[in-house]
Amino acid sequence: MKGQEGGGEFRDSLYSKIQWLMFFRAVVATLLLGATAIVQIKESQTFHHISPFALYFFIGFTYALTLIYAFLLRRIQRLKVFAYGQILADVFFVTLLIYFTGGIESVFSWVYLLPIFGASAILYRRGGLLVASASSILYGTLLDLEFYQVILPLGSRFALPVGYKSSYVFYLMAVNIIAFYLVAILSAYLSEQVRRKDEELRERLIDYSELERLYKHIVQNVTSGLITVDRTGRVTSFNRMAEEITGHTLEEVYQKEIGNLFPGFLNLSRSNGWVSEKEWKNFYFPRWETNFQRKDGTRLTLGFSASPLKDSEDHEIGVIFIFQDLTKLREMEEDLKRADRLAAIGTLAAGMAHEIRNPLASISGSIEILKEEIDGAVQHQQLMDIILREVGRLNSLIADFLLFARPTPPGKELIHLNGIVEEVLKVFVHSPEYGPEIRLVPHFQDEIYLPGDAQQIKQVFWNLIINAAQAMPTGGELRVELRRRSFPSDLEEPPQVEIAISDTGTGIGAEELDKIFNPFFTTKEKGTGLGLSIVHKIVEGYGGKITVRSQPNKGTTFTIYLPVQ
Repeated sequence: MKGQEGGGEFRDSLYSKIQWLMFFRAVVATLLLGATAIVQIKESQTFHHISPFALYFFIGFTYALTLIYAFLLRRIQRLKVFAYGQILADVFFVTLLIYFTGGIESVFSWVYLLPIFGASAILYRRGGLLVASASSILYGTLLDLEFYQVILPLGSRFALPVGYKSSYVFYLMAVNIIAFYLVAILSAYLSEQVRRKDEELRERLIDYSELERLYKHIVQNVTSGLITVDRTGRVTSFNRMAEEITGHTLEEVYQKEIGNLFPGFLNLSRSNGWVSEKEWKNFYFPRWETNFQRKDGTRLTLGFSASPLKDSEDHEIGVIFIFQDLTKLREMEEDLKRADRLAAIGTLAAGMAHEIRNPLASISGSIEILKEEIDGAVQHQQLMDIILREVGRLNSLIADFLLFARPTPPGKELIHLNGIVEEVLKVFVHSPEYGPEIRLVPHFQDEIYLPGDAQQIKQVFWNLIINAAQAMPTGGELRVELRRRSFPSDLEEPPQVEIAISDTGTGIGAEELDKIFNPFFTTKEKGTGLGLSIVHKIVEGYGGKITVRSQPNKGTTFTIYLPVQ
């Protein structure tokens, strides 16, 4: 609240200035009157007519008054009135000093300038002019009373009144009064300038503080990770999104080599000539991507860009790295590529499959007729059985392929997911793929219902469970988990069910993970490569998503997310 006594900043400033006023009053009294007393004690002819007791009284009175002011300062609420009172008391005190030191003959008339200057510094122009006027009135009154011999100032060199010419008295008053007002105006002008500059500086400091807060808010809330490093490659800042992406906090990485946070990053930069062996300077490179492992072990794909970090004098002092988590984006791109590829293959292959099934039906029918009509050797019967079996196998393969190429639309019947999983597991434990060395661990957290087709959902579970069992030829743990996922903070995200099927088998290599959902890709000797493709197609048809995590010789986890009611 500028200019108001009630304002916190103004009051604090005025309080500080009054303290300085009291301090300088004591200093001036000590130097001025103390020096005069010393001269008097040394029997100087300059002030032999002045009583040293008067000087001692003024010094003691000044100290006592300063102590009283200091005691009252903490208890006074109206500081401006208190300041006026002190300064006007100083003017009266200077008038007494001049009276005790000779009146017209006194050499202390210039002391009026000190309270005038103090008033201008503390109370600005109005205060300076008011104190200059008070000084002029008291000084002029004192000189007039002495000139007309109404009073005889103490400390005069003459025992009797001495007549002064009116022109001399008028000149003395005029010179001093003009000096009073000039000092008031000049010091008030300087004080106003200082106050204005102080206010401008305070406003700029506020602006800088606002800019700093805005900068921190932007940097901390930007949706990209941001890291700055100095010229030695050590981390100097680390925003909140960088912490979320990497799993590390600023305290963990501050002043650490950036190569410790991103292994291989420094070597890659130097091998491409982006940074020298000694320091990170002139570091420029186009956007690039790298694999990164979070603190919790999750593998991510990060996209980086860099630009030079410069100081206020445009000197390069480091590098700014901006990066984003592109993992989901790359997964979406792969899904789109796979969908486009499968759509083209499906359209072409569906027609071919229909054309192949017709000759197979003819071949199968013809063989059945021949088998009944020919009374041949046993060898002929065995050959025809082989033909019929292989025709059936081809027909089953084509049926699976047609299901993959043109899956049945998801049903709308409300089905009990827990019951379907239990039914599939009962069938599985009586199948050839199940053995006593496999430990089955079902874990259902919630009762879950979703709209769909029971046969399609059964096929999804069956294919994944059979694959998990076949991945554990020597046995292991097969875990099937169901749980509900909700997103209370995101109204656009529907509730989902999370289905996880895990095994502790041979696992899948990193080079094969991107291909497992492609049709006809298989690592099995007798596999068709359509099981996981059909699973992926059905899950997509339900508006869901399937992910896979695997490590060689440690196991694989397929996780399905489906929307539920």
